[in-house]
Amino acid sequence: MSTFLPADEVRILTGKSWKSKQIEALKKMRIAFFVNALGYPIVTKTAVEGKKEEAPTTKQWSPPDGPQTNKKSKFATRHAPPRTR
Repeated sequence: MSTFLPADEVRILTGKSWKSKQIEALKKMRIAFFVNALGYPIVTKTAVEGKKEEAPTTKQWSPPDGPQTNKKSKFATRHAPPRTR
């Protein structure tokens, strides 16, 4: 099951065959969409169905538990590369 409407359904929804006209129709209907690299409007199914689209949850980084050490990282200081002659 795809998240996006197929091209033929976008054509039926807008009543237009040309991608520029489809974009104009979607703007008039106030349907959320984005344009792909080929210039075609891409519409999510939730934009048409009216369901609230939830953003994917990502786990936020938190520092590790335990005592902090004062170890130097090998990336902490920057050294000049060795000279070649």
